[in-house]
Amino acid sequence: MQRTALLAFSRCRHALSLPRSIFCSAQIASIRKDFTHSAATLAVQSRPALTNDDLLPTLQAKVTHWAREGYVKKRLEKFGIPRDELSGLLYLYAKDMRNGIAFRPENHSPEVLTRMAHDISQTNRHSIDQVLTGQLYAWACDPRRKEAILKVVSPATLHRMGKLRAATDFTRIVDTYTEARAMKRKIIMHVGPTNSGKTHTALRTLAAARVGAYAGPLRLLAHEIYERLNAGQIVPLGMDETTPETSDDAASSASDDATLFDAEDPTKPAALRKQGNPRFARPCSLLTGEERKVIEYATLISSTVEMLNMRMVYDVVVVDEIQMIADSERGQAWTSAVLGIAAQELHLCGEETAVPLIESLVAMTGDELIVNQYQRLTPLSVAKESLDNDLSKIQKGDCVVTFSRSGIFKLKEAVEKATGLRCAVAYGRLPPEIRSEQAALFNDPDSGYDVMIGSDAIGMGLNLKIRRVVFQSLIKFDGNVPRPLSLSHVKQIAGRAGRFGLHSDLKQGGVVTTLDPADLPYLESAMAAPTTPLLQARVGFMHGVSMKILDALPNDASSYTVREALIYTSTLPPNLAIMDPSRKEDQIAAFVDSHSGGLLTEDRITVMQVPFPYSDVECVAVVGSMLERYRDQCVVDLPEVLAESDLLDTLEGVLASREEHVEVEAPAESLRKLETLHKALVAYAWLHMHLSVSFPSYNQCTALMRSTERALDYCLQSMARQERSGSSFKHKGLLPPKTASAKGKFSRGNSTHMKGKFVPARRSRVNSAY
Repeated sequence: MQRTALLAFSRCRHALSLPRSIFCSAQIASIRKDFTHSAATLAVQSRPALTNDDLLPTLQAKVTHWAREGYVKKRLEKFGIPRDELSGLLYLYAKDMRNGIAFRPENHSPEVLTRMAHDISQTNRHSIDQVLTGQLYAWACDPRRKEAILKVVSPATLHRMGKLRAATDFTRIVDTYTEARAMKRKIIMHVGPTNSGKTHTALRTLAAARVGAYAGPLRLLAHEIYERLNAGQIVPLGMDETTPETSDDAASSASDDATLFDAEDPTKPAALRKQGNPRFARPCSLLTGEERKVIEYATLISSTVEMLNMRMVYDVVVVDEIQMIADSERGQAWTSAVLGIAAQELHLCGEETAVPLIESLVAMTGDELIVNQYQRLTPLSVAKESLDNDLSKIQKGDCVVTFSRSGIFKLKEAVEKATGLRCAVAYGRLPPEIRSEQAALFNDPDSGYDVMIGSDAIGMGLNLKIRRVVFQSLIKFDGNVPRPLSLSHVKQIAGRAGRFGLHSDLKQGGVVTTLDPADLPYLESAMAAPTTPLLQARVGFMHGVSMKILDALPNDASSYTVREALIYTSTLPPNLAIMDPSRKEDQIAAFVDSHSGGLLTEDRITVMQVPFPYSDVECVAVVGSMLERYRDQCVVDLPEVLAESDLLDTLEGVLASREEHVEVEAPAESLRKLETLHKALVAYAWLHMHLSVSFPSYNQCTALMRSTERALDYCLQSMARQERSGSSFKHKGLLPPKTASAKGKFSRGNSTHMKGKFVPARRSRVNSAY
């Protein structure tokens, strides 16, 4: 018991990124109390699930109380049931449920009953609420009870209930993808752990396709595949990858490629090459939520999953990170891709945990499924010892993983002080371009950056030459409370160690350990634990669902109400689940309704998907201003929006320091402001992609994004220099002498064009600058 309490205390201390010494006895007692409460909660949550035989008695016991709840009546009224009809409807439903009429187990398959029993076994209020609401709509559509129900509601009300139930019926969703159902698709899964080469053959098949697409989870990944295909770094399947280069750079390309190897036979040259060969180049366009690059005559496209064109017919499509099909926020995009992409060959790359779920989905579509399994190409082991909280044990090639932005920079400073090694950084709020630059610094043996300090952002989208992964903590704050990392999350991050093809010594492999000895047992257990199969793919506002719901709801329905209708009235097969009714999603719907009242609900549904951090107050204010201007003026001018904040002042100041070769004043605060600015610009770019007429300032937006990325990079450099020297923001001879000409010089209060690129001025002159 004492060891359990100490483990809990240690992990909570890491989660808060606070040193042990600052806790007083009262705080320690409070932490132990919190973890005791969490353990009790976990014990309740781990109680045995209801059996199928328990299902009807449980619903009968709950329905009377549920039908009297004010929040239930308020929600149903928003769904279009008149207030004066609600009491009679709910009374009849509760009576029929108690009499075994409203729900008949014999009418449902064992799988559906098991799913419902599992849902009701959850401890949150939403579970029983969702089941009883869903059964209310199923009961109302039962023709055997139509006569009785029409005695308490009008025909119009019963018709509206039927329309809403039909709009949220996902049992035959596969039939809505007519183009995909018109062909017999071959679905090929490439599954295995991190660093197993599972995307190797899929990308080569794409490179050989006449018409094809890559769809990944990150803009960073989409951009990488776009660049590699255009540069000829991916050898098309069926082509001789050993053919000599024809360009003048053949010698250098061959020597660079010598460090990469074939995924199946390490004695062969790589089919995924570091240097391109024009002979293998394939014109490829790029499409993400924030960026569009159209290459003339290109028949290949690289995109994020959400932006993949579902109306096109392809020869080959590669969908990456297929395990994200179960993600509660974004999984619906992967589900839509698996069910609806019209491709002769659909390649799904990711974790083995997704195989049973994909098998069940393919059984619904009637397609052919082939599963190719891959093993890790280099060994990965858990170290026998932790670092014993000694940062001086950090070595060249290590990646130290922590889970708070402020903790990253504190840890960076502490590691550099303890070891004398310079550290690169990578975390989620950094733009993908800057993360790539930091990764390049870490990968370059001559850059002087020997250690990476990163968040879980390193787990996807970055190729890093990591020898050893060191977990500073195995706890991550989920927005509400600190939680242990899931087994798959631990394995994904740990698997970045010893990347195949990035190290000449293939036998050494990768190592993973922890900073704190108390965390090592959990790491060992997580790495040794068998994988848990995914059970349900996520569905939501996909393929016309939102329009059907809107048609079934009252004309004044809010986006929050549309979301509730999806969550509470959906009919689902056992292998599908609706997106979680999370607090974050509630906040998004409320935010959009408060800033977009008066817009068509369809438009509000669209802007609900804008990607930006709701935890960033300044970014929320900027995006809120964009939505209000869209609502009031129809056209949103980016300079006018940004002029309402001081974000451009920060950008101007950092760029001025960069041009004048002096250090940035308060670089940490400037970095935070620039991160906020970049997120706001990404939101504007996303809105342009979806509502281009109303958000026309795309060129200005992309120019500002590039300027912000340069400023962010300079801020990171300035922070590193100041940490090493202990300097303030004044230039102390750390930078090379100023060489900018008078013509190219950036001066405060003026905007200039340096080499044809826009450099923004103060916010008061932003309009003239454009």
